[in-house]
Amino acid sequence: MKKNNSSPGFSVIPKEDSPCIWMDAGLVNFKLCDREFKCDTCPFNQAMEVCYGGKALAPRNTGQMLKENFDSAVPSGLWRFRLDTSLYMSSCHTWMRPMGINNVRIGLDDFIIAMLGGVDRVVLPPDGKEIKNGDPIAEIFKGRHVFTVISPVDGKITRVNEQLVAHPGLVIQEPTAGGYLCEIKTTDMNKAIRVCKTGKQLLRWYYHEIDWVEKRVSNALDMNRAALGETAFDGGMVAPLSEILPDNVYREVVSGLLGSI
Repeated sequence: MKKNNSSPGFSVIPKEDSPCIWMDAGLVNFKLCDREFKCDTCPFNQAMEVCYGGKALAPRNTGQMLKENFDSAVPSGLWRFRLDTSLYMSSCHTWMRPMGINNVRIGLDDFIIAMLGGVDRVVLPPDGKEIKNGDPIAEIFKGRHVFTVISPVDGKITRVNEQLVAHPGLVIQEPTAGGYLCEIKTTDMNKAIRVCKTGKQLLRWYYHEIDWVEKRVSNALDMNRAALGETAFDGGMVAPLSEILPDNVYREVVSGLLGSI
């Protein structure tokens, strides 16, 4: 989204609308206030304050705040993910954690985990394999679907998480701990970190990612509203996204988030 022209006498904001305080502060490109500046009850303001405090949001609170902010057609239960601002996040929804000189541990973030809902099998490359940014580092099997996870960095695989062979569910249960995918010795640690998102940038990025998902799944979910039941759309229990969406839409959403299409 393009930034507003801040030169004197120029504004793209209609007179009847008011810019959000976070827009005035220069921390979001464009957001209008729809709550008459009642920031204490605004879910977007709460999420930004927590993000800028460097804390990880509880899954239930993250889902509630983001769903309210988006006026979502998606059942709120599907937005229950942890937003951890302590990790370096790539645009393909893999996180990175430095593990010594030029070595990074890589795993899937909680947002893509929420989209998957479960994992049947994980296939990892061999130790010592040379890879480039964008090369596959894992294949995730979920029912009829196979999703490719790509590397956010150049380097050599120094370790794969062998526990995932016998216990693929760790990817879902402990995505930032025992469910990591592999470790890579990168050729340029500074470059690897520089292209990632963390802290201040992270919530803004998730804001756009959720918007991208919303536009692709809302119509499909609306058509299935009767089958799901109204309580699901008010925060009740819902089926995994893979069971709600047509196969082609589900593949597009997950593969698009992973950057593999």
